[in-house]
Amino acid sequence: MDLKRLFFIGGLLITSYLLLINYSAMQQPQTTAQTAVTAPAETPAADTSTSSANNTVDAIPSNESTAPQSLPGSRASNERVITVSTDVFDVAIDTLGGDIVRVELKDFAAELDSEARFVMLEQDARTFVIQSGLDGRDGIDRGGNRARYTSEQASYELTGDTLEVTLTTTTDAGVVVNKVFEFARNSYQVTQRFVINNQSDTEFVSYPFTQIKRDRSVDPTDGVGFGMTSFLGFITSTPDDVYEKYSFRDMEKRSLNIGTAEGWVAFSQHYFLTAVVPTPGTSTIYGNQTSDGMYRIGMFEPASTLLPGETSDTATTLYIGPKDQDRLADIAPHMDLAIDYGMFFWIAKPLHWLLSFFHSFVGNWGIAIILLTITVKLILFYPTAKAYKSMAKMRAIAPEMQRLKELYGDDRQRMSQETMKLFQKEGANPMGSCLPILLQIPIFIGLYRVLLEAVELRHAEFFWWITDLSAMDPLFILPILMGASQWVTMKLGTQPTDPMQAKIMQMMPIIFTFMFLWFPSGLVLYWLCNNIFSGTQQYFINKSVKGAM
Repeated sequence: MDLKRLFFIGGLLITSYLLLINYSAMQQPQTTAQTAVTAPAETPAADTSTSSANNTVDAIPSNESTAPQSLPGSRASNERVITVSTDVFDVAIDTLGGDIVRVELKDFAAELDSEARFVMLEQDARTFVIQSGLDGRDGIDRGGNRARYTSEQASYELTGDTLEVTLTTTTDAGVVVNKVFEFARNSYQVTQRFVINNQSDTEFVSYPFTQIKRDRSVDPTDGVGFGMTSFLGFITSTPDDVYEKYSFRDMEKRSLNIGTAEGWVAFSQHYFLTAVVPTPGTSTIYGNQTSDGMYRIGMFEPASTLLPGETSDTATTLYIGPKDQDRLADIAPHMDLAIDYGMFFWIAKPLHWLLSFFHSFVGNWGIAIILLTITVKLILFYPTAKAYKSMAKMRAIAPEMQRLKELYGDDRQRMSQETMKLFQKEGANPMGSCLPILLQIPIFIGLYRVLLEAVELRHAEFFWWITDLSAMDPLFILPILMGASQWVTMKLGTQPTDPMQAKIMQMMPIIFTFMFLWFPSGLVLYWLCNNIFSGTQQYFINKSVKGAM
C-alpha cells in the first residue's frame, strides 16, 4: 500500500471521528441562560415509611423565586445570604433552606487573562445550585416550604485547617435542627450534616435529601474550537452501573428510582464536576425530576423516626470543583470516570500520566507535549523504522513498478505475478507502510481527549503567542507549520504514478492544515513534532536504503 492510501486512511479516520463527536454535540441542543426561576408545583407529602424518588427530589419551595440575587461578599437586605471563604473557593449559602447558591473557584479564571473567577454555582444569570433539606411527615422542608435558618455570623473565613459553619432552626414543637457545613484547607469537598435534637414530646419523622438543580443554560466552558465537545449533563454511579450518563433529553424522558447503598450522583461540565456523595453503606435512593425548565437529580434516605429526647446525625459529601483525576479518585469509587476519555481511555490515561510526569520536571505543558512526542517515537521506533524501510523500498522500486505497468497493464494476472516477484526480490512489503498511521491514530485521538478533558491544560501557556494549549492557535502559525511538515514528510514517502492520485496526494497537506486550524494548539504541537521526527527518520532510512540498493 503506497503513501497516498496511508494519508487517506488517516484523514478518513480523523475526519470520521470529528464528525461523530460533532454529531453527538448536535444531539444536545442548548438554550440561553434563564434569568428568572419559576418554582415547580408543591409536592405531595411523603409517607412516613416510604417515598417515591419524584416526591422526594421535588422538595423545592413554592416561594423559591424570592431567593436573593446578591453576590458573595455582600448581603441581601434581609440578611439571608452568608458567605464562606476558603483557600480554594468562595461560597454563598442562603439561610432560607440552607442551600448553596453560589461558588467561585479562586484558582481558575473565568476566561483566559481575565481577573474574574470561574463561577460554578449561581442563581443570577442562570440557575445552578445545590439544595438540601428534610422532607417527610414532619420535615421542615415538607410541602414546598423551606426552613428559615439563623447563623451566628454573616461571613466566615477558613484560617486553620478546618472550618465549621452551623445554621440553626427550631420547629414550633421544639425540634432543633442544625445544618452543618464542614470545610477543609486545599479541598473542594464540603461535608454537609443534619444534626437533629428532638426536644419535643412527640416523635419526629423525616428524611434528608440533597439534589443538584440546574437549568439548560450554555456551559461557560464550552465553545473552545471545532470538534471540541465535552459531556454536559448528569451522572449516576452505583455498584451495578458504575458510570451512567444522562443528557438533558434523557432527563426529560426518564424517571429514575434507583436504590443503592453505594455510589454518587453528579452534574458534569467541561473541566468541572458537581457531585453529591452519601455516606458509604447508607441506604439511599436516587431520583430525578424535570419541570418548568429546571432539571434536578438527587438522593434521599428512607424516613426515620426520632423519639423524644433522641438525637440523630446524618452526613453527605459534596464536591464542587475541577475534574482533578487524583482528587476524584479519592472521594468515591469510580468518580474519576467523570473525566471522560471515551473509547480510547486505555491510551488517554497513560498519556495523561506521562504528560503530568514530564510537567513535574519542566514546568511547561508545551515542553511536556514535546517530550511526550519523543517518548512515543522512541517506543514506536522499531515498528515504524520497519514500516519506513518498507516505504523507502517501495519508493526505490517505483520506476520498475511503472515499467511493469507499461508492459503488463492490460494483463492483470501477469501484472500481479510480476509485481509479487519484484516485491520478493527487493524485500518490499506494501502493507508494512500502513503501520505508522495505524499506530498514530489511537495516540492522536487519545491525546485529543486528554487535551479536551484535563483541567490542568486549561489556560496552560507554552511560549510567545500560545497562551492556551487547550484552545486553537490564534495566529494559525502552528497549523501552517504542521501542514508544511506534512508536505515534506509526504515527499519523502512513496509517490503515486497515477496523475489523479498524485493530485489527491498534493491536496492532503492542505486538507490536514485546514482541519488543524481549529484543533487545540497542544494537539497541533504534538502532530508538528511528530512530523518533524518522522520526516527525519524517513530521510535517513531512505538514504540508507538507496545506498544499499
